[in-house]
Amino acid sequence: MDRLAVNEGRRLLLATRFSSLLRHRALRVAASAALVALIAIALTAALSPGARSAFARFFGLKHIQVVPVDKLPVVLTPPPGFGAVAGLTTLADAQAMAGFTVITPSEPDWLGRPDAVYLQDLEPGRQVVLVYGRRPEAGPFSKDGGALIALFQFRAEGMFMKLSPPGTTVQELERDGVRMLWFEGASHLLKYVSPDGEERVEFERLVDRNTLAWETGDITYRLETSLPLEEALQVALSVR
Repeated sequence: MDRLAVNEGRRLLLATRFSSLLRHRALRVAASAALVALIAIALTAALSPGARSAFARFFGLKHIQVVPVDKLPVVLTPPPGFGAVAGLTTLADAQAMAGFTVITPSEPDWLGRPDAVYLQDLEPGRQVVLVYGRRPEAGPFSKDGGALIALFQFRAEGMFMKLSPPGTTVQELERDGVRMLWFEGASHLLKYVSPDGEERVEFERLVDRNTLAWETGDITYRLETSLPLEEALQVALSVR
């Protein structure tokens, strides 16, 4: 009987240790997932351009990083005329001040000239936004008269972070040798982090449209649109 009691005690002790091991392993997995997001934000500011390029192969593009999150944080809407809607200008002035060649898409044929153009200072670097299919006074991201297409193009040393919740799907594509990312589904949060690691809150906002992102040389493009993927690709491939 004593031997049976000892064996039973050993079995209970082993079961308790095994259960504890499983709990610790689950905690480590959860901690690792959280660390992925933290590392993605921290390293982008710290890495050299060459290392950042290699890092981007796993987390996005060189200047656009994808950070999976369980839930989006609360976003405070900037006041009118501040942040993403600031910098209304003309195409000619944007071209003169951008520091790079601003390209307008040539397809589809009905697209025509942009309805509005915005120039924004990323310090260092600049971003130009070409907006199509909206009333100019409505602002490019408003629900009333919102954009059919908003084409962002920028040259900057900082990083745009896309915080993507479970409802956002991210598809990796390649067209004409160019790697692209397609964001679809639930809204994702866009943040801009300057080269010194500072978050520029004036550029923070929710993106509630599909987005196609790619890079050509040292210029990064983001196409926010209500168009489906194939039509968005038609627009993107005409940006030459």
